[in-house]
Amino acid sequence: MATVFPAGTSRRKRPILRFTVLVFVALVIGAIAVAWVFRPAPFQNTRRDLGCGGINAIAFQKNGDLLAVGCGLTRDGRTRMNDGSIVLLDSDLAEIATLESPSKIRAIAFRPLADDILASGDDAGAIYYWDVKQRQVLLLAYPHTLRIRSIAFSPDGSLLASAGEDGRVIISRPLSRDILHEFQQPTGWEMSVVFSPDGKLIAAGSDEGKLNVWTMDSQFNARSAMTIPNSSITCLEFSPDSEWLLVGLKSGAVLVFDVSTDEITKRLNCSGTPIRSISFADSGLLAVVSSRISLFSWPSLATVAKWTVRRGGWPSCGALCPAGSKLATGCETGELRLWQLTGN
Repeated sequence: MATVFPAGTSRRKRPILRFTVLVFVALVIGAIAVAWVFRPAPFQNTRRDLGCGGINAIAFQKNGDLLAVGCGLTRDGRTRMNDGSIVLLDSDLAEIATLESPSKIRAIAFRPLADDILASGDDAGAIYYWDVKQRQVLLLAYPHTLRIRSIAFSPDGSLLASAGEDGRVIISRPLSRDILHEFQQPTGWEMSVVFSPDGKLIAAGSDEGKLNVWTMDSQFNARSAMTIPNSSITCLEFSPDSEWLLVGLKSGAVLVFDVSTDEITKRLNCSGTPIRSISFADSGLLAVVSSRISLFSWPSLATVAKWTVRRGGWPSCGALCPAGSKLATGCETGELRLWQLTGN
């Protein structure tokens, strides 16, 4: 588009005027961009620096009163790469206790129907079962030979599934070393494992984009198997009605997979960075955590809110409390945030 100059403007002054206009436009665009980047988040939050070597996993107790945070342990101001810890906090982020582990914690989960029991998976391939009231280890098992990436209890708490970098998904009996079944991938890391809420299915996803769904019968028969081209799966979550499987990708997208038809029906482009967690509240609120936090209503997938965390580092994990009133996020710098999703 040609620049229109005022009448009487000499040809010598026109380049200067054109440059001035361009600078002015650039400054306006820059000011708008800065205002957008530093705009306040739509929800109030409480922050706490745990002083640890990165937060890798977060889990709420069913009543939402207790929060467990899995991370690397810092002592004397220095991060020891082979140490890990689980920090227990109340709903106001006041620290209750710290459970120390010899290896960095990568995954944690409270046991349904007995949520004083907490399971954790670590870099050494070990699963610890903790009594959070007595603050002690109940059992230690080594089902994996490499780092555990994900663990999940079945809805009734009778089974525990774990996924690891050794390419295996293992189903075991909690508080025992009994392995009931094992799925082995020839290549790649298993990044996430999850049970359907009705307890009929189990799904796992790998860093090579392989998605597998098995039935929870005595044979653990394959229900679905597909590879998402040029993708790496980072996390999985079933919808509350067990009819849909949400697949988080390294690219920052979330795919909605129809379990009944084995088809991907929708793609949510949430950010340009890896999806770190997907979680549902009992109310149907859906939270997707990456460099941008996105809240959706389910099943319409209407956007409730989106915002970016710009101080303290990008989130590395997150979890909704069951009531949907709070969202906890942690980052690699050791900062924990608790977002109040109601009362704003």
